[in-house]
Amino acid sequence: MGDDDDFFLVEGLRSCVNFLDNNPDYISCGGRLSTFFIHPDSDKAYGDEIEFILHPPTNSMDSNTAVERVEKHFRSYQVTWYDVHRTDIIQKVFNSLCVLNPRDLFLLEAFATHHTVACGKVKRLPNLMLLRQMNILNSTCTDENKTNGDNFDRMLLETWSRDFNGFVDAIQGCSKGRWHFF
Repeated sequence: MGDDDDFFLVEGLRSCVNFLDNNPDYISCGGRLSTFFIHPDSDKAYGDEIEFILHPPTNSMDSNTAVERVEKHFRSYQVTWYDVHRTDIIQKVFNSLCVLNPRDLFLLEAFATHHTVACGKVKRLPNLMLLRQMNILNSTCTDENKTNGDNFDRMLLETWSRDFNGFVDAIQGCSKGRWHFF
């Protein structure tokens, strides 16, 4: 999954697909992610200066129990949003998400990632899979932060308790081996 500021590398995706084909006990596989910034020129438009940041490889979340994977994931959050997922698992994750129907847009990605980790083992390959542009002009993320604030500010929103409780219930249900549809 990706959007207009994400650029997938075909060889990285192929490596992930090959890994999943050969390892049926894993539900998702991702590679190394990197970011780049196109710095604006004096007119506030995209300029010629591009900064590329190659992030270090991240760790697989491949403990045998959901509790261990989720605990590791909370200690070191690693987005699975861009991973290659097994179709049946990602369909179940998004079905749960539709039922949860969070009011907070940012909770969507966090929910999908945590739910994936709770439901099965996630592999991280060392090869580059994705380039992600940061600081895009007219960013929805920037607009959302201006409206609702940072992660701490979001906890004070009226909708937070309902969204967060549903999030926890769904992750807990998956980690106990059952899909929790509200």
